[in-house]
Amino acid sequence: MNTSFWNCRGLKGSMVVRRLKGIKRSYSPDILFLVETKNSDDKIRDVGVELGYDYVKCVTPDLLFQGNNMTWSNKRKDNLIQCWLDRALVNDEWCANYSASKVLYLEMIESDHRPAVIQIRKNNDCNTPGPS
Repeated sequence: MNTSFWNCRGLKGSMVVRRLKGIKRSYSPDILFLVETKNSDDKIRDVGVELGYDYVKCVTPDLLFQGNNMTWSNKRKDNLIQCWLDRALVNDEWCANYSASKVLYLEMIESDHRPAVIQIRKNNDCNTPGPS
């Protein structure tokens, strides 16, 4: 089994789709994970079908969050770099059932990454308190 992933930064260009076809031809990945497609779910599904995949699942990384979402830091005093590297991925079906959920980004102490806790709450659990 092979898996391929790529931060392709958009699917609009024919060069990206051509490259994906080459990867599919050369490595036959059973699972293809694309990040930053910058396209609608329908466009992504169309490209998946064009590449020969029978099953295409789109996920949205926009789960509500609390805390500082700059989840990685080089921790330098000078030339500090931070970015939102660690994310919780969910799909539309999951969001429909657990729309009151959120990610808590905790304090960055020991590591250069923040730990995260996902509070999973069904729609009717909106008033259920999470840990403080």
